[in-house]
Amino acid sequence: MKIAKVLALLTVVALAIFVVARIANTQTTLPFGDNPGEIRTGETARAPQVLGNDQVLLAGLNALEALVGTSDGTVSTPLDVSGSLPRDSQVAAVGSSYYEVTGLTPSTQYMVSTSAQSADLDLQVFQTSGFSTGLQCISSNAGLSREGCLAISDGSGQLYIEVLASGRKSTFTLEVPFTCCLDEGDGTINILTGPVLISPSPLDGQVGTGTSYYRYAITTQTYAVTLTKLTDDVNLSISLWDNVYGDYRINCGTVSFLPGTTSESASCSAFGTGPMRIEVQGGSTVAGAIFTITVTP
Repeated sequence: MKIAKVLALLTVVALAIFVVARIANTQTTLPFGDNPGEIRTGETARAPQVLGNDQVLLAGLNALEALVGTSDGTVSTPLDVSGSLPRDSQVAAVGSSYYEVTGLTPSTQYMVSTSAQSADLDLQVFQTSGFSTGLQCISSNAGLSREGCLAISDGSGQLYIEVLASGRKSTFTLEVPFTCCLDEGDGTINILTGPVLISPSPLDGQVGTGTSYYRYAITTQTYAVTLTKLTDDVNLSISLWDNVYGDYRINCGTVSFLPGTTSESASCSAFGTGPMRIEVQGGSTVAGAIFTITVTP
């Protein structure tokens, strides 16, 4: 585990101990009546209510849980999320969440990913239960970047997923969206509607080790195209449909070949009626990638 994660974890534990100790050493007294200083006519004032040790301890444990959070599943009993993906999930600051997915196509490659996380986390995918052998892949992107990696299901069509906290509790969405990764769209240059239509934007996409093609309807203005939440290194280029020649031949002159999972961005000054074609190239990936395409006028 990285030093920063260890320090963050120790900070959370120390703060949790402080909160519980502070509450356990404080007696809570409720006032007379239902409101402070209240004695209703015809009633005898009740004696002050002092919370007992068990109640104080319970309050402390509730405060600890709110601070540290809770996790899904255990090593011995992972949470079965088959048929309920994508799924809103959680992981405590000081642990891991454990999941199993069944009913997949046996011995087939899948993209496992997390998105919309509220804190930094890491991802590990195993082919066997127990979460100690059969490791398929690891993803440990920094910050709130989507985690994702490719894993092959076992002979029975199962995968075992561990989501690890980085010293802070986190909510996230767990996804095993499709067998991955495939090239999308028809790249034949003289087919207007071959590329996948982006409507609306943003759109989640995927690419194998070839090229995926997308199109976006345009008017006469400048458009910015970005690829975010990348799970591997992809490249981006843009071209326009030429109504005279009947093909995608007008290169916008902008490409983006940034390394790793850095977001790609390019722009195009469009004219005519378009559409604009967006190419996502997966030749630099290990076995493809998933990503989100956003087009902004």
